[in-house]
Amino acid sequence: MATIQIQVFAVLKDYFKSEFEITGSISTVLELKIEMEKLNPDSKKILQASRFAIDEKFVSQEYKLNENDKVVVLPPSSGG
Repeated sequence: MATIQIQVFAVLKDYFKSEFEITGSISTVLELKIEMEKLNPDSKKILQASRFAIDEKFVSQEYKLNENDKVVVLPPSSGG
């Protein structure tokens, strides 16, 4: 079982705490995203468009997570 630390920004704070942890059998970013969608099904659309980063680098959905990784989830930004 892995414990993954997650930090979200912008509109995602309407769906999740700004920082939280998920513990479970999560091995990839895709599995993490699916788990987040289960925690709050209303977040699915925004999570589908969001980017995930670890150590200040964007990663793909296939990225293999490691114990105690801190994942940053960034929703798309709008112009202004």
